[in-house]
Amino acid sequence: MESANKKLTQAGAQVSKMLSDARRKADEIMDEAQAQAQRIADQSNIDKAKSQKAVADEAQSVRENIQKQQEEAFRPGQEPP
Repeated sequence: MESANKKLTQAGAQVSKMLSDARRKADEIMDEAQAQAQRIADQSNIDKAKSQKAVADEAQSVRENIQKQQEEAFRPGQEPP
């Protein structure tokens, strides 16, 4: 009987250790997943800002070109096209 109790206690300790190890590993996996998700979100924000800047720059360039064309088209002494 004493041997059976000892084996049961050892099995219980082993199960407890396995559960602790599994929880620790799960926490590590979750932490890494959250860190990876944050890196992806950060990169997405960087890419978004770059895209918005490129669009704004292109729009400014188009506005400047239109302004130049208008100025050239309506210079004094020239007939409108």
